[in-house]
Amino acid sequence: MIRSTRRSRRRLVLAAVAIASAAGAYGAFRHYLLPGLVLLHGLEATDPPEEPPPPSWTQEEVHVPGPAGPMRVRVLRPAEPRARLLVLVHGVQADGIDGERMTRFSRRLVELGHPVVIPEIRDLQEIELEARSVDEIEAAVRWAFDLAGGSRVGLLGASIGGGFAVAAAGRPSIRDRIALVVSLGGHADLTSLVDYLLSGRLEDGSTREPHAYAVETLAHAFAERLVPPEQVRPFKACLLATLRDEDATAQELASRLPSPAAELARLAIERRGGELGRAIAPALEGLSFDPGMSPLTAPVPSCPVFLLHGTHDDLIPASHAVRLHDRLARTTDCSLLVTPLVGHADFTGEDWWELIQVAAFLTAILRV
Repeated sequence: MIRSTRRSRRRLVLAAVAIASAAGAYGAFRHYLLPGLVLLHGLEATDPPEEPPPPSWTQEEVHVPGPAGPMRVRVLRPAEPRARLLVLVHGVQADGIDGERMTRFSRRLVELGHPVVIPEIRDLQEIELEARSVDEIEAAVRWAFDLAGGSRVGLLGASIGGGFAVAAAGRPSIRDRIALVVSLGGHADLTSLVDYLLSGRLEDGSTREPHAYAVETLAHAFAERLVPPEQVRPFKACLLATLRDEDATAQELASRLPSPAAELARLAIERRGGELGRAIAPALEGLSFDPGMSPLTAPVPSCPVFLLHGTHDDLIPASHAVRLHDRLARTTDCSLLVTPLVGHADFTGEDWWELIQVAAFLTAILRV
C-alpha cells in the first residue's frame, strides 16, 4: 500500500481542480467531483482545527431518548442548509464522536451544506460489540427524522458502525425515513469477521495478517472469556491504553497483571495481532451474534445502499463489501466501490484514476 503525505494529496486535489478549469470543464467538475474531493479531505486522519465553528455553521450537544437511557448527540447546523440531513455513525473507538477523523469528516459535510447528527453509540465507544448499538442507531435516525421536519435522512457509518448502519436501515420503524445508507469499510457478517481476526484466513482461502487494533478490540470486547474474573478489569484497562496508543501506560498496567492476562497483554502491546488472535481463538470458539448485527442477516434496506471499501483493508477485508453487495443488489439499489485509494475508512493513496472514481462515488452519495 502506498501511503502519501497530507501535503502531496492536497497537491493532487488542487492539480485536479486546475486541470479541470484549464480544460473548460469546471462546471462538470464542480457537479460530479468537487463535493467528493472535499469529503475525501475529511477522511484524512489529521488533527482537526482547534478554533470554534466559523459563522457559517453552529455546533451543539443534546441528549435524546435511547434504548438504554439518554444518548449524547452532536448536532452541526449550517447557517443556510442546502442539502439533506446526514446521521454519522462512528466505529469501535474510545474517542467516539470526539475522534479526530469523525470531527474532520463531519465538518466537511456541514461545509457542503448538510446538517449533521452524530449519536454517541455507547457500546462502540466502550469497545464492546452488542446488539444494543443497532438499537441506538435506530433511535438516532428516528430523532433526526423529526429534526429534519419529516424529510428522509441519510445514514453514513464507518467500520463496524458502517455495518451496523446498513443493518439498522432495514428496520421497519425507520426504513421509510432513510433516503440512503453508506457503509465505509463496514462488515457484512460478524461471525466471518471474527474468524478472520482469529485465524488470518480470508474467504478465498488465502491468508493475511489481521491488523493488531482489530484483534485487540476483539480481546477487549470478550475479555470475560479470556481471563479469570478478577483479571478482567485490569486486563481491559491495559488493552484500552494500547488501543489509544498510550504505550507507557499499557506497559505499566501489564507489569502488574498475572498470567494469563500478562501474556495476552504483551502480545497486544507489541502489536502482534496474528499471534494474539491465535492465542485467544480457543476461548472464542463458537462465538455467535444476534442476526440483527450483521447486514447479511438483517432486514434489507429499501433505500439506495453505497458500499466503499479499501482493497487492502486488514481490519475488515474487502470481501465483506463484495458479499454484501451480492446479497443486496438482488432486491435493492446497491453501489459498490473497492479501491486501493482507501485504507480502512481513510484516504491513503494517490492515483489519478482512483481519485476520480472515489470522488465521483462520494459525490453520487451526496446527490441522492
